[in-house]
Amino acid sequence: MRIVQFNEANRVLSAPPSSPEVQPLPVFTDGDVCISCWEPSPEELATINQTGRIWLMVVSGQTQPPVAVMADFPFMAEADFIKLLERQAAGESLTEPELLAVENYHRTLQARAAQDAADTADVDTADVDTPDTDTPDVIDPEHPERAFE
Repeated sequence: MRIVQFNEANRVLSAPPSSPEVQPLPVFTDGDVCISCWEPSPEELATINQTGRIWLMVVSGQTQPPVAVMADFPFMAEADFIKLLERQAAGESLTEPELLAVENYHRTLQARAAQDAADTADVDTADVDTPDTDTPDVIDPEHPERAFE
């Protein structure tokens, strides 16, 4: 498998100096999840198509931490996120993949907000006018429908 750089990546995991064979890994992380992207070679893709299986190896000891392997894009566009929230607010039940996508989008928003806060922590805002608004900066995962009230 080949490591793939992706737009949502906000960190690069580096190998320890004692492991020069390990490549840097771009990931998205928010402190709760860590997502990376991989692309199979043509030979690996042929094997996956033939067997219908993907094997996951976590090099971390005798147990395996919780992981998820998926083919679906774990992030979503804002427009899709809004549509799912509207469906949910209307009382429609979302599927498990849709709920996971909404949760990942919340995490993406929270990670971006935290990064923005860190990036602007040293900026002097004394002379900056802040518009009055009721729009939240970060969507509350417990009440995402309130973000668009």
